[in-house]
Amino acid sequence: MLDLLSYVIQLFGLLVSNRTLKLSSESNAALPKDYPVLNLTYTERLKRLKLPSLELRRLYNDLTWCYKILFGYVDVSSDEFFAPNSPAVHTRGHPYKLLKKHSTIRSRQTFFSERVINVWNYLPKDIVCFNSLNTFKRSIVRVDFKSFLQCY
Repeated sequence: MLDLLSYVIQLFGLLVSNRTLKLSSESNAALPKDYPVLNLTYTERLKRLKLPSLELRRLYNDLTWCYKILFGYVDVSSDEFFAPNSPAVHTRGHPYKLLKKHSTIRSRQTFFSERVINVWNYLPKDIVCFNSLNTFKRSIVRVDFKSFLQCY
């Protein structure tokens, strides 16, 4: 069940990204050729528009879904996705750390349940607030995730 759900999530992400690329190229066709944004690189456009990169937005979304699963906001058992760290093990950082399962399959690293664990465990205790979903969303924006991003 877990493998099927992870597969569907990955497939849906690919379909959405392909559809988004198609729509953006069609919408660019309606713009004049001398439109200033078209001549800029992706990072320059992001800076000018003051937007986070697509990769960073995906990371924020992954962390939000991880929060929702762990704290019962969605009707999915967290045991299907994550193994919580034992309370007997005292680690630095926040008390909601997750154990990473060992996997020999390289493609499994892109599954949601695998790619979010390192980032989730990286969240600093003094910056991230776990009191409510909205405060969590506001607090993760203040964390520097550059070590987890490939485009920056």
